[in-house]
Amino acid sequence: MDNLPKAKTFEKVAVKVSKVVGSPVWFILSLLLVILWLPSRIFFESDELWHLNINTITTILTFLMMSLLHASQTRWEKRMENLENDQKKALRLIETKTEEIAKSVETSTIAHSLAHVENHDKEVTKLF
Repeated sequence: MDNLPKAKTFEKVAVKVSKVVGSPVWFILSLLLVILWLPSRIFFESDELWHLNINTITTILTFLMMSLLHASQTRWEKRMENLENDQKKALRLIETKTEEIAKSVETSTIAHSLAHVENHDKEVTKLF
């Protein structure tokens, strides 16, 4: 039970972050990061440290985004599974009702045919 509030909090944060990351603002911020990184070469002693800096930042961001993507995918799969189950229930209900209607129509048709045959029998009996 203690884990449930944490899961809800994570889900809320994940949804909000997903909205931000999927927006043009995130792209602009990412582009700005690269633009600011390019001239930062003067603050590093070597090219290797300079490259390591951007590689580390992008690796961490990629890892976090993949975690959010996985959480989002899991939520989507649960929604689709629930929708599929609801559709199956609706189809079973439609099938049941259709069978009931078909049986009542069949019974009605048989009863009508029997009544029609009895009327013909009476007419034939009257003729002879």
